Amino acid sequence: MKSFPNPLTPSEEKYYIRKYTEGDLEAKHILIERNLRLVAHVIKKYQKFPKKIPEDLISIGTIGLIKAVVTF
Repeated sequence: MKSFPNPLTPSEEKYYIRKYTEGDLEAKHILIERNLRLVAHVIKKYQKFPKKIPEDLISIGTIGLIKAVVTF
């Protein structure tokens, strides 16, 4: 399994947020992809629930990241 990309530094995050607010959609994708590690970290807390499949939780977390970037 491939590992998630490293998280952004605070300065990189500010840069990509600024670029996204200027209309750069690639910056939006970078903000989402580079925060997937956070989603994986949160999912570990819910591994004890057998009804939830990790792939489902990753999908839900990714949707949450998309919403967060759009509304931030």
